Amino acid sequence: MFNNQIYKTMSYTNYEVCHRWANNVEVRSYYRSYPNNNIFYDNSGRIYSYGTHFCMGRLVNGIVFYTLETYSNSTSKHQNYMLRASSQYRKIACALQGARGGYYSGYSHVFDIDSREFQEANFNAWIGEIEAASRLLQKARKPEKYLAQIAHICGLARDFAEACGCKLPKAFINFASADNAEAVKEYARKQAARAAREAAKKEREKEVKFNNFEISSYSSEYQTVRYNAKSNRFETSKAVQIPFEIGKRFYQALKAGEIKIGDSVLYYTVRGQKKDVIEIGCHTFKKSYLLKYGKTIFAEA
Repeated sequence: MFNNQIYKTMSYTNYEVCHRWANNVEVRSYYRSYPNNNIFYDNSGRIYSYGTHFCMGRLVNGIVFYTLETYSNSTSKHQNYMLRASSQYRKIACALQGARGGYYSGYSHVFDIDSREFQEANFNAWIGEIEAASRLLQKARKPEKYLAQIAHICGLARDFAEACGCKLPKAFINFASADNAEAVKEYARKQAARAAREAAKKEREKEVKFNNFEISSYSSEYQTVRYNAKSNRFETSKAVQIPFEIGKRFYQALKAGEIKIGDSVLYYTVRGQKKDVIEIGCHTFKKSYLLKYGKTIFAEA
């Protein structure tokens, strides 16, 4: 509905390549397939940083399986881009990505989620982390930290098993049902409340910086937009650029109540609407915000 040929002449940032992967746009499965970029993906849903030696994740049946491994500072940034660009999907953390050529002993497949080797390698890695935390727990003056860590790892393993369709090893069930369960829950609740307060404050600060062009993007529950007069494009707080005319047509359709699920804005699909919220690709906007912003930009009375 809103697409045109403008975007075909655009250059892409690493972040935008991740958005294209998340939206299955123009698969290019070779190294440095996008000029000046270090991220690429293939038609299996796998996405890589710098080369096939590091697969950051894989999109399978609407689920993003991603590795908790790291490689370098720049690859860590790429991993962050990948997760932010695919926020519309369910996320499943994997302790290991697996690797080609036996990078991990006895395992030679990358994110082969149906492979028993892949599943066991991940479970074994998490059991090792739990055992390490348990040793520290025995000597800790404040055990809450390690109790929460163990509970978190058990949660990762449980979600992983469910998504892969395999059985959760008994070791995780035993850890999760220990007598410290209530202490873990209370600690986690307090930490979550504190983190929420701090996150809200930081989000307000980042929104101001974004609007002042001091930063190019920031994470938040609901995204915001700014207009870049130099490029004549709208820029979202997820670092996506929308040509002015496409943005204008979208605003006019939104105002007229003509937006429907399945419509496209550039190469992003409208995937949900409810009350004052509209979901477009990995973006979640408040409709009231977009209408107010559009009214200001397009100088309506």
